[in-house]
Amino acid sequence: MAGGLALSHAAPLGLFGAVLAYRWFARSLAYVEGRAAAAILSDLLYGLTAAAGLGAMALTHCVSLRLGCELLLLAALLSLAAFGRDFFRQQWRGLRTGRLSHYLPAFRDVTAWSLLGVAMTEVTLNAHAYLVTFINGPGAFALPALGMLLMRPVSLVQMALPDLERPAMLRALAARDRARLDRILFEFQSALALALLATLLLAGALLLFAPNLLLRQGYGLGDAAAAALLAAAIMAVRSVRAPLGVLLQAAGEFKALARLSARAAIIAILSTLALLLTFGPVASLGGILVGDLAILAGMKPLARKARQAADA
Repeated sequence: MAGGLALSHAAPLGLFGAVLAYRWFARSLAYVEGRAAAAILSDLLYGLTAAAGLGAMALTHCVSLRLGCELLLLAALLSLAAFGRDFFRQQWRGLRTGRLSHYLPAFRDVTAWSLLGVAMTEVTLNAHAYLVTFINGPGAFALPALGMLLMRPVSLVQMALPDLERPAMLRALAARDRARLDRILFEFQSALALALLATLLLAGALLLFAPNLLLRQGYGLGDAAAAALLAAAIMAVRSVRAPLGVLLQAAGEFKALARLSARAAIIAILSTLALLLTFGPVASLGGILVGDLAILAGMKPLARKARQAADA
C-alpha cells in the first residue's frame, strides 16, 4: 500500500505471505514429527490449486493482479488442510500456554545464526544480479538467468530434500549411529546426483533440439551453453555441499555455518565483480561458483568432526 497498491490488491497479497510462512512452519514441524505425508499432501494441494486456478484464468482470459493474489491466498489456505485438526489444536494450546521467553535461548543459539547465514546467501545471489544489471544493463542478465533457469529442477530438489533428511540426521546423531548417518548422507548425495544428471540431460536436449524456445533477441547458442555449463558447475558443487550443510545443521553448527556464509559472500561478490569486468556477464556466474567452493572447503572438516562424533 505504501507503494501505491490498492487495499483490494495489497490485502490478499499480504495475507498470502503470512499464510505461506505459516504453511512453511507447519510442513517443517510435520517433517520433524515424522509426518512427511502431511507435508507432501500440503505441497500437492498448494501446487494443484495454483496450477488449476492459473489454467482457468488463462482459458477465461480473466488474468489480473488482484485475481492472481487471491488465487495464491486460496492455494495457501487450502494447503493448510493437510495438517489436520490436531495440528491446529496444538497451535491453539501453544498460544494460550506458551511463553515467548522460552524461545529466547533457541533464538540466540540457533535462529539468529541461521538468519545470518540465509541473509549472507541472499546477499550473494542478489549482489550478482545487481552487479550485472547496473554495469551491463538489464538485458545482460538474461543469459546468466537462463543458465540458472535450466538448472531449476535440481535446485528445487536441493531445497526440498533437506526438510526430509535433516530430522533423520538429527535422530542418527542423537543415537550415535554412525552407520545410519553415513547411509543417510550417501542416499542424500545419490538423490542429488541423479537429479543433477536428469536436469543436465533435459537442458542439453532443449539447447540442442529446441533452442528457439529459449533463445530470443539474438542471443547465441554458444553463450547460452556456456551459461548452462557454469550453472551446472554451481549446482554440482551445491549437490555435494547440501548434504554436508544439512549434517552441520543437525549437529547444531549454525554459528560456524553463518561465519562460512559471511566469508564466502565476500569472496563471491569480489570474484563476480572481477569476472564481470574482465570477461562479461556469463563469466560472472563463476563468482558464485567460487563462493560455493569456499563454503564447501570450510564445511568438509566440520562435517568430518560431526560424523566422528556420531561414533558410539
